[in-house]
Amino acid sequence: MKRCFTPIAAGLLVLVAAPAAAFAQDAIVTIDLNMRAGPSTDFPVVDVVPGGTPVDVHGCVAGYSWCDVSADDNRGWVSAAYLSYAAQGSYVPLVEYVTEYDVPIISFSVGSYWDSYYRSRPWYGERSRWSNRWEANWRDMRHDRRNDRIDRRLDRREDRVDRRDDRRDMRVERRMDRREAAQDGARERRVNRVERRMDRRDGFSERPRREMREMQRQERSGPRSGGERMERGQRGRD
Repeated sequence: MKRCFTPIAAGLLVLVAAPAAAFAQDAIVTIDLNMRAGPSTDFPVVDVVPGGTPVDVHGCVAGYSWCDVSADDNRGWVSAAYLSYAAQGSYVPLVEYVTEYDVPIISFSVGSYWDSYYRSRPWYGERSRWSNRWEANWRDMRHDRRNDRIDRRLDRREDRVDRRDDRRDMRVERRMDRREAAQDGARERRVNRVERRMDRRDGFSERPRREMREMQRQERSGPRSGGERMERGQRGRD
């Protein structure tokens, strides 16, 4: 049975070699690196590029995990983690400076890519099997990326909700603290008023009693005049 790409997959996975070559930029591989026939370790090895070899980078897949390069007479895909650019007298990792070097994002299609570069390879005759295998892998990767985006979106939403809840809890706590402080202040003022009132009442009630006791003590102990005794005796005889 003849196998073919779905229209959507074929449209998304088209790779045009000529425009990509216009964007080629010089880099080096940092170790002895396998060049493969596609952006995955599942693809056949095209060649082994020795460490320190200059390569032309034509573009990378989304996420900059694999890059399409050419070295000598070979063309293929290598892991971007082992590519470096020359900058300011040293080499810097490609994955950390992709925006500065304007490395383009490209897609990959087994059919068009292998037709352009691997017709003489022994595994070229199995390109249909590799194409179907890549399509299934590409769908899985696309599904994983979509799930990752959904997860990140949910995480950001949960973070916003958590921060909003935290701010609301802090506002409630501050409001309760202010209310408790106001209640404590009102209670203290009320207690002070009651104490001052009781002190004034005790002072008013204690003063007359002290004065009366003092007057009674003076009357009992104080001397009496003769007129007072005579007047009292006359009242007694009458």
